[in-house]
Amino acid sequence: MIPEVIAECASNHGGSVELAKEFIDMFAPYVDTMKFQMTRVAHLRRADPQFEWFKRAELTLDQFGELKEHCHRQGVEFLVTVYNAADVWEVVKLGCRRVKIGSGEANEQALLHALYANAVYPIISCGLKDQSKGPRGWSPRTKYLGCCSRYPAPHGIAAALCLHGGYDGWSDHARGLEELYAAIAVGASIVETHVRHPKQARQPQVWEKTVGDMQALRAFADDNLTRFIGRWQA
Repeated sequence: MIPEVIAECASNHGGSVELAKEFIDMFAPYVDTMKFQMTRVAHLRRADPQFEWFKRAELTLDQFGELKEHCHRQGVEFLVTVYNAADVWEVVKLGCRRVKIGSGEANEQALLHALYANAVYPIISCGLKDQSKGPRGWSPRTKYLGCCSRYPAPHGIAAALCLHGGYDGWSDHARGLEELYAAIAVGASIVETHVRHPKQARQPQVWEKTVGDMQALRAFADDNLTRFIGRWQA
């Protein structure tokens, strides 16, 4: 199996649609999906230490639509992280059929009901909550990613979670590529990791991956399938 590789731009575009498009152009040759965050400062307190950053990085629905079209032209899927039921109406307008949910919102019932009522299916990170036996009854199309919500995350846990935790894949916050390689090697169907751009709007973090990193990850994923087919044919 070749896993779906998701590149997480998050809000590193800093509110610039043109920079967000550069992210897409840069990483599209090596990934299947580009992911952004539908952060709305209306849902944050001004005292939140990241309020000003997210205010600067906020994009309109039309701008997200522009990025979705750009992803389509580059041959990758457009994906956004949503945070509440109000966001669902926006992704429905965009024509999205999948979204990402962070572990902090994994048990938000109003959000989940809104998604499934509109046939929008989530990929759920489980770093802050044990969802290995989570709300599986919602839909078999829901996918669960093992995750450690530490930045950077420690090494040595991805393979164990994917093998024994009941997860479909891995959402990565670790330095380097080792955890992503481990998840792919044990059969993860989805791997997600943060990416960086030389011109991004805020300081790169040690867990964010470069274009060279993603090129290596794509090569490893493709080679993993080749080895699997070879064993099966033997």
